[in-house]
Amino acid sequence: MQAVKPAQPIEKGLAGPGLLAHVITSKYCDHQPLHRQERIIARHGVRLSRKTLCDWVLQSAQVLKPIVDAMRTEVLQSKVIHTDDTPVRVQDKKKNRTTHKAYLWPYLGDAAHPYTVFDYTPTRNREGPETFLKSFRGTPTHPRYIQCDAYRLPARRAAQESPRPSHRLRTQQLGRTHPLQHRRRPRHRQQPRRKNYRVHRTVTQ
Repeated sequence: MQAVKPAQPIEKGLAGPGLLAHVITSKYCDHQPLHRQERIIARHGVRLSRKTLCDWVLQSAQVLKPIVDAMRTEVLQSKVIHTDDTPVRVQDKKKNRTTHKAYLWPYLGDAAHPYTVFDYTPTRNREGPETFLKSFRGTPTHPRYIQCDAYRLPARRAAQESPRPSHRLRTQQLGRTHPLQHRRRPRHRQQPRRKNYRVHRTVTQ
């Protein structure tokens, strides 16, 4: 009599959930890239190629997609969302041994929805934030806010024209303006540059 093999996160894969969780946590939480993990594991007498580790991470992302979608739904229910873009170098599949710049956008929910979701975009165009924040809407009685820096504001998507004027959105910019709009101070009075933030309030007309 033979027992039924337990379900595996990766079909026909040898890695169990514990090993996959260790590789993913080491990479994204402990800042251990896969080439370092490859050498660390080799010191224990186990040979795992970097390609195998990459495949595990990629396939694990597909397994975890329902959890990420649920976290995204929670974040979009926040009253305030914080976001900014972070550039990352990505290997270019069309050109061998070359990379191009892409971007990760973290979206932080408020205290009632304490989740952080990362969204990948190949460019810095506003289409990425527009797609992610498509369902993020406020009302005059329950306004909602986006806090971001002053470069290519994701909240600009709220100013898009809608076929129905009653459904158009407007943004109210609060706080300091773009640094280029400030007068340049005399050299002896200059202070260290500080990052400027804008808070955007989205409401329906």
